[in-house]
Amino acid sequence: MMYNSELSDMEPYLRPGMKIIAAVKKMVGPQQEEGSYTFTRYGTYYIVDDHYVLSAFDSESKEISSFTNITNGRSINNLKNENKKLWK
Repeated sequence: MMYNSELSDMEPYLRPGMKIIAAVKKMVGPQQEEGSYTFTRYGTYYIVDDHYVLSAFDSESKEISSFTNITNGRSINNLKNENKKLWK
């Protein structure tokens, strides 16, 4: 994963060994290295107690906050199930 240093104040602070779940997307464009991926703070969750997730970013966006409201503080399985619903 590539972390954009220009956005480091806006992105979640990550440390080695930290457990996260992150929405990743393939980077495209002439300046991107083949096979590079990036993540967004909107889809990043910290894993807590090996079973629960906490959103790494609070959004004022109605669409994002409505998803966060049904996933934040709940189990990893709940996050997976809610994510699957988005793709149906």
